[in-house]
Amino acid sequence: MAFDNFSAIFSGYESGDIYANFGFSYRKLQNMDRTLDYVDAFKDADGYEVWREYKDHQRNIVNSFDFNISCNLSDKVYFGLTTGIISARTNSDGYFYDYYGEGMHPDYPQGLDYTAVDKMNKSDGPGWNMAFGVIVRPIPALRFGASFKTPTYYRQTLEYSDYLYAFEGTDFKDENGNVEAFNNAVDYKFSSPWTIDLSAGLTFGHTAIGAEFEKHFTQRSALSIGNNKMAGQGAVDFQDYSSLKLGIEQNISNLSLRAGYNYIEPMFKDNAFPFLDDSEFNAGKPGEVGRSDFQIDRLGKTRYFTAGLGYCSAPDRDGTQFYVDMAYVHGLRNSTVNVNEYVEDVDVNYNYKTDKVLLTIGWNF
Repeated sequence: MAFDNFSAIFSGYESGDIYANFGFSYRKLQNMDRTLDYVDAFKDADGYEVWREYKDHQRNIVNSFDFNISCNLSDKVYFGLTTGIISARTNSDGYFYDYYGEGMHPDYPQGLDYTAVDKMNKSDGPGWNMAFGVIVRPIPALRFGASFKTPTYYRQTLEYSDYLYAFEGTDFKDENGNVEAFNNAVDYKFSSPWTIDLSAGLTFGHTAIGAEFEKHFTQRSALSIGNNKMAGQGAVDFQDYSSLKLGIEQNISNLSLRAGYNYIEPMFKDNAFPFLDDSEFNAGKPGEVGRSDFQIDRLGKTRYFTAGLGYCSAPDRDGTQFYVDMAYVHGLRNSTVNVNEYVEDVDVNYNYKTDKVLLTIGWNF
């Protein structure tokens, strides 16, 4: 169970055929808790079998607090302006082991951890964005919409740690005898893609259909530390991508039946990878790269199939209405995780299936 959103809209101004509304909303943009597991075997340079185990746990939470003002001109033209305050927090921790199992290598009959690395990344901080939109209804049954959303500008603090425990049976330890670790923290700024949105809708009888197209311009994304832009980070691995949404609704008295489809293209180029050679961002000692992320997660295409049922009561004497909506969302997403262990690169393909039931309750008074 999760509380995903809340919103309130207030009618604040009315003059003739001009109406103004003010709104506030809380939205949970992302709430991901995912664990990846992978085990296989490969041959070392001498032909002996080596087992490989990889695990990574990711937790991402992004919330948005939005403030909105909108205007209605004679039920023909609508304007809206929204400012969003973002709270973003992500954490990932994982490990990989390469090891000889018992009896797999004559020199290590009891088995041996060949390489053992743990890592932790944590990032959190605020962000903000703005969006402006307009809807035009030339006739009551037809509408056209367009909107523009600025990049989300984030200010984040990244903390990361890498621990190398063993290599061919030899512990890596610092001068105090502790297991060698690389720890660092950095403050950075990141801007996400800016977006344009085009939509259209048609109503005939008791049926409504709608379509929406979004274009995300990811190559305008940027990553910087202070006033220095990281040329090797971010947009070099991104590609512009689009999203298409289709929906239909059928009214039967006070009930509404709904269905929808959403397709999202991948935002990463093929063979995208983190660039770990920026000394300010990742390096440990001067001239050295300290951070050693061993996995790359390239999210692929995403599809959602939805079905919904709604009920809206008839207005009572003072105009109060009650409504309740329920929706079912089935999501499909694929991703390629590349595990780089300094021996060989391995691409592991994952397919994710998600199912969600949403319940919305509202009052108009």
